[in-house]
Amino acid sequence: MLMLRDCAVVVIGGGRIATRKVTDLVATGARVTLISPTLSARLRRWVRDGRVRHRARPYRRGDLKGSRLAIAATSDPAEQARIAAEARTTATWVNVVDQPALCDFLAPAVFRRGDLTIAVSTDGRNPALARWVKHRLAGLVGPEYARLTALLATVRSGLRAAGVPPAARRRMTDRLMADGLPALVRANDRQGIARLIRRVTGLTTLASSPHLAGARRRPTRSRRHASLSAAVR
Repeated sequence: MLMLRDCAVVVIGGGRIATRKVTDLVATGARVTLISPTLSARLRRWVRDGRVRHRARPYRRGDLKGSRLAIAATSDPAEQARIAAEARTTATWVNVVDQPALCDFLAPAVFRRGDLTIAVSTDGRNPALARWVKHRLAGLVGPEYARLTALLATVRSGLRAAGVPPAARRRMTDRLMADGLPALVRANDRQGIARLIRRVTGLTTLASSPHLAGARRRPTRSRRHASLSAAVR
């Protein structure tokens, strides 16, 4: 998981694989430069829209200077090797498509549910298998997990504000999941969600506040307070 917002990234290649790589990189907020004499229709559109920069020529030594990351997605094995060799001299992390031995990092098959990211990798040995497993998992981890992730983030913030230690927070999360929180979120059962969270964590719903309230200590046994209404919606 790399934070690439505003980082310089170079992609060498303009075909189908390069298009897929650029699609993922643009979504991270990276500053992408494409190097290729030809581009796919989507990449040409993104160049026209100013979303990526383009150098309409083959790769040259020196093209990786100043870049944090590089993707080599050409059809020329010799050129791929030259790109990897330059990356070693510029401290640029490089991914060479279909040549894991030349890579500094591997790109897994990924799917997302909101802030939840699930990645599958075969260490570059069979990307098709990784994609197959990804699709199988995507059928098990439905869209409700986006809301579940946001809800549990709110719960975690409330417990942290109340001074609950990490080990206890982990146990509470495990208990919430074991006691059916995903099913309640899938069914949009707001009352059931609030009851379960209150029973397991002591956090209560304050309908008047759409955001997490500072968890203040009470003189009673239940000392944890938070608004969960925004995350439950």
